Amino acid sequence: MAQADSSVIHDYANTGNTVDENKPAANEEYPAPGVRINQNPVKDLLQIDGLDASVKSIISVSSSYGRVVFQSRSSGSASYSANVGKLKPGFYFVTIKYKDNSILLRFLKV
Repeated sequence: MAQADSSVIHDYANTGNTVDENKPAANEEYPAPGVRINQNPVKDLLQIDGLDASVKSIISVSSSYGRVVFQSRSSGSASYSANVGKLKPGFYFVTIKYKDNSILLRFLKV
């Protein structure tokens, strides 16, 4: 029996096609590796850097249970800031949606 290549993901849900995870997606236009949260864990100010200033994004923050606690649009700049001082301590997820793609980041609120 042949051993499966671990770098290939089988997409049985959609088309049965395989995707090589070592290659970027064909529609990858956003510099996802450069997007990061500064100062993680976060106390009061959530600072996201590395955004593409030419693309306006929708930024959502969700609790670890999946409830969206706030949503905003980026102003088309390379960074985004939000006051999260009123959130309860715990893990949160940031979803950055732009065009047909999205990025998921995680941060700890202390």
